[in-house]
Amino acid sequence: MESVTPSKLKLLKPVNLLLSAVYHTEKIDTPIDFKNVKKILVLDPTAIGDTVMLIPFLKVLKQNFTNASITLVCQKHAKFILNNLSLVDDFIIFKGNDCFLGIKNIIKNLDHLKETIKIVNKNEYDIAIEPRGDIRYLYFMHYMHARRKISYSYSGGECFLTDVFNMPKNYKDTHIIEDKLNLLKMIGCSFSEADKYPYMIKDSYLKDSFIKEHNLDGQLIVGIHPGASKKIRQYPYYGDIIKNIDRYDVFYIVFKGYNEDEAVKKIEEVLKTLDKKYIVLSESLEMYIKYVSICDLMMCNDSGAGHLSGAYGIVTYVFFGPERPAGVRPYNSENVRYINRDLECKPCYKLECPLKEQYCFTEINTKSVAKKIDEDLSLLKENKKRG
Repeated sequence: MESVTPSKLKLLKPVNLLLSAVYHTEKIDTPIDFKNVKKILVLDPTAIGDTVMLIPFLKVLKQNFTNASITLVCQKHAKFILNNLSLVDDFIIFKGNDCFLGIKNIIKNLDHLKETIKIVNKNEYDIAIEPRGDIRYLYFMHYMHARRKISYSYSGGECFLTDVFNMPKNYKDTHIIEDKLNLLKMIGCSFSEADKYPYMIKDSYLKDSFIKEHNLDGQLIVGIHPGASKKIRQYPYYGDIIKNIDRYDVFYIVFKGYNEDEAVKKIEEVLKTLDKKYIVLSESLEMYIKYVSICDLMMCNDSGAGHLSGAYGIVTYVFFGPERPAGVRPYNSENVRYINRDLECKPCYKLECPLKEQYCFTEINTKSVAKKIDEDLSLLKENKKRG
């Protein structure tokens, strides 16, 4: 739900009233006949972390609708993440939020929007479901052929749905995964506590070949991804943490994404000064998703890297700045450490911190974090020795 901020919700109220006056979809209040559902369309073209958080939702859908094929409208990376989990039968690739960022982008991407609808409508679906309640995608879904259209009324758009559900009253304190599963619960799906956790399958061959190529037998691999979608969410003190990790059995992989040169350069300078062994990886998105899996420990911001690493079962340190971990943190709590300072100014949706310094980061004690990382690395080393 993070893509629709409180300020945006206020702006959407009059839009929703106008749409409700123009559009009307007949509501359906009969229970879903699970056995007779043959085709399900899921609309969720979101970022990497959101795709990882969709895994439990897809798993529960698959378990409950045993006779149905599932088609996912998603961004390109989702196929790389989900392809070997056997949860999705067909992928329809869509650009995502960029298509809806203002009138200019809508006009610019109009052909792509029409083409996506055309591809979707090659099939008739029993159910189309949008698990976040985003009015932009509910409007988009309105033009797709499905007997039942299901979602939350989080940001409006009830006029496009046959089955409308209210968000839980405490949704601001619940996790996105829980919100999505709650929607499935309300249509009659059942699931266990264990079903709530995202999971991914590691490529063991890739790790073995990487260790052999770089002569890393007996070494621990620590990943660092200093980037995030917004600069305000990028923790700037990874170099200070590295300085306080006093061990030489570590090989560092620094992941570099688009427009992250400056952040990576700062880390490289520290690694070179300390004579640490490392490599910078700026591979394709597909390879990035795979290479995260070879790390023994990962340090990253509130970004897709943390969700990937958490789902792989890797010991993960996620540094939260302006966001609160409650609703968006990697859900795999056993192997994920949340580095966060609770401040009155959080959550913050600004692009730049209005204060003289960004306290949500500067108040994090780097020596204390480094000590915890060192302890985790020692445990990982012991586990490796035991086999």
